[in-house]
Amino acid sequence: MASKSREKEYHFSFQTIIRLIIFLVIIYFLITLISTQKIHFDQKYDPTILGEEISSSSAQLFVKNTIDAAYDKLPPQSQETIKNLDKSPLYITIQKNLDYLKKETENFPQKQIKEIKKAIINSIYQDMMKNIDSNEP
Repeated sequence: MASKSREKEYHFSFQTIIRLIIFLVIIYFLITLISTQKIHFDQKYDPTILGEEISSSSAQLFVKNTIDAAYDKLPPQSQETIKNLDKSPLYITIQKNLDYLKKETENFPQKQIKEIKKAIINSIYQDMMKNIDSNEP
C-alpha cells in the first residue's frame, strides 16, 4: 500500500519572528564590522586594487621605476637597439600605417551614417523604379 504524505502547514509564529530578528541582527553586525575595518595593502602599487587608475602619479612612478629597472638589466646591445628603435624601418612603417588609419577613421561614424542614408535612398529608388515598370500596361 502506498502511504500518503501529509503536508505540514506552515505557521508563522512568535518563534519565527525571534529567529528572523536574531538573523537580521547578526547580518547587521557582520556588515558593520566588515565595512569599518580598514584594508591594509603593501606599499607596492597594484592597479587592480580598488579600481585605481594607471594615470595616478604613484602608478606612473611605479611603472617608470619598473621599466627603468628592466632596462638597466638588459645587455648594452639591446639597450642601444631600444634607443634607436624610432629610427628603424619597421617602426617607421608601423608609424606611417597608424597615421594613415587615424586619418581614415576620422569622422568614421558620420561617414558611415552618410553611406547608410545613400544606400537607403538608392534602395527606395530602385524599388520605386521596379514598381513603375511593373505597373505599366
